[in-house]
Amino acid sequence: MAILYCGKVDASNASGVHGLAEEGEDIPVFKVDVDDAFEMLDDVKFINSTIFIAMLWFRHHHPRLRQKWIGLGK
Repeated sequence: MAILYCGKVDASNASGVHGLAEEGEDIPVFKVDVDDAFEMLDDVKFINSTIFIAMLWFRHHHPRLRQKWIGLGK
């Protein structure tokens, strides 16, 4: 079972590789512009069903979240 969360964060300095070495985690962190992410979704670049479903949810809710979090519509 996967549990996903959506939250407002400041990702301006997000990068690097993270995770617990003792658990063999090697989690790369990178930023993607929202329009590029939606293009990746349309081009079926997400091969993991969890992220694919999360991105579908995000695309559907993006306008409402943007309005709520920063007061802008797109």
